[in-house]
Order: sequence, then C-alpha cells, then structure tokens
Amino acid sequence: MAKFLKKVFWFAVISTAGYFAVKFYQRIKEVLKLSETLPEYINNIYQEKPKLSINLAFKKLIIKLTLKKSTIDEHTDLEETILEYINDYYPALSSCRVEIKLISKEEPLEEKATEDTPPTEQTEFPEDTENEK
Repeated sequence: MAKFLKKVFWFAVISTAGYFAVKFYQRIKEVLKLSETLPEYINNIYQEKPKLSINLAFKKLIIKLTLKKSTIDEHTDLEETILEYINDYYPALSSCRVEIKLISKEEPLEEKATEDTPPTEQTEFPEDTENEK
C-alpha cells in the first residue's frame, strides 16, 4: 500500500510541475507574438511605430513603449487601448498583472543653415602629416 501511495504522490508532483511548465511556455509564446504585433497595432491606430520593450515575470507583464511626446499628450487612452488589445487577442496574458510605462521620445530640433555660418573645415593634425612623409 505504501508503494502505491508513493507512486501516486510522485505522479501528482510531476503532473503539477508539467502543468505549470506548459502554462509558462504558453505565456512566453504569447509574449513573443505580442512583441511582434503590438507595434503594428499601435502604428495602425496612432500612425507612429513605437519602440517596444516587454518583460515577463511570473505573474507580471511590464510593457515599455517609447513614443513621441505629442502622441502621448494627444491620446490619453493609450494604456486602455493596449490593455483591451491584450485581453482580446492574448487570453494567456490576461491573467497577468500588466504594467504599461509610456516613455516620451524627444523630437530632434532641426537646425537651419544660414549664409552667415561658414562651412566646417577639417584640420590636419601633426601626427597625420608625419605619417604621410
């Protein structure tokens, strides 16, 4: 009787470990799909392709999006839209606690060339002239 209970116990332990391993594999697979489709989804809605970073801890999903500051200011529903997208298309990730961080990307200022600014000149260093001789 003790051998039978021991076998049942180890069967239950291995089955439980296998179940959680399969669930974790499904989450990882869903995160990989999400990392490919979420930038396209945001690009279709907001006409800007974000820089995306996704981290998955056991029950926590951290999504970092880098967008232009003007896009973040204009659209206050970004987080809600992303959460709805995850809940609709990735049910394995909907049970995770999702944290979305929006990071603003500074837009580079364009300098206008004027006639007053002289063209840049290259200066030769003494080491360069000695090597040429």
